[in-house]
Amino acid sequence: SGSRCEAALLSIGVKPQDLHALLITHEHTDHSKSLSKLLSLGIKAYIPKTDRIDKMTYETDNIEYLNENTSYQVANWLKMVSFKVNHDVPSYGFAFYDTETKKSTLFINDTKLFEFKYNNHKFDYIFIECNHIRKQLEVIMQIALDNGDEHKVFKFKRQAAYHLSLLSC
Repeated sequence: SGSRCEAALLSIGVKPQDLHALLITHEHTDHSKSLSKLLSLGIKAYIPKTDRIDKMTYETDNIEYLNENTSYQVANWLKMVSFKVNHDVPSYGFAFYDTETKKSTLFINDTKLFEFKYNNHKFDYIFIECNHIRKQLEVIMQIALDNGDEHKVFKFKRQAAYHLSLLSC
């Protein structure tokens, strides 16, 4: 909920009104749940245009839809380039460029596979989300199969199909 989101930010010393922008990588609720609350605080959001997000109604002009390989000025000192990653819904990764420090950061989460198209660029920081160790996931999935827990089997199959393993990462 919104109050949990605010409490989490405050617990690390960040006031919601101090945020420059909100970046939504994709529509899954574990990545977009607090969108309405943060938009209500006047924070600009960069989001993928998908059936689920596009049908939502927000009473704000603070939304910019992401496009592939597009540059955005997120803050006075921060530029961002969005690019698509391979997931089960439209999803984006980001390359950030701090114009003051001249440092760059690559950010990728929830992707099955990432085809890097920036071969001539050296990033100062790289953040890539790894969601599982394949062998462990196979053991957990077998236990769920043995117990007849179809929901968990579906969840783990989806995780294996659409998220990076440690080996792939």
